[in-house]
Amino acid sequence: MRVTTTICALLALMSIPTAASAQAIEAQPLAGLRAFTIAIGDLDEEDEMSCGVTRTGLYTSLRSALNQSDMRITDNVQARDGIIYLSVTLLSSCAAFISLEVKTTVKIEKSNARVVTPVWERGRLRTGFTGKNAGAAIRESVEETAKLLVTDWSSINK
Repeated sequence: MRVTTTICALLALMSIPTAASAQAIEAQPLAGLRAFTIAIGDLDEEDEMSCGVTRTGLYTSLRSALNQSDMRITDNVQARDGIIYLSVTLLSSCAAFISLEVKTTVKIEKSNARVVTPVWERGRLRTGFTGKNAGAAIRESVEETAKLLVTDWSSINK
């Protein structure tokens, strides 16, 4: 029993540096991106009414987390380095899939073409709440997901 516990503890310790470096690698594409425009995907009007989710509420939750960093939010297309895109897909039961992406323009070396592509993304499934209670839970999940972005962005843009 003691040998098994020791082996498990050693394996857990060996995996810690790998997990820590994996986060740094995932955050690497965020390096140098400082100014962002926020875009929020369309919501179905019926979902807004039945689940208590509004674009304004989602925007407020997203900004609440982003304001805890040195990221600049701008509406100036010329001044932005990337786009923070939030999409919330709601089912009739008010279960929600929350997707947060950072997109930026990259240059394809072979063709010199410029394309907008995701460089960071996280998704989260929120279930268990119905009616107007779902709106508050979904906004909370948006804020938690945005905090992951802030953590990754801050780790690479010190």
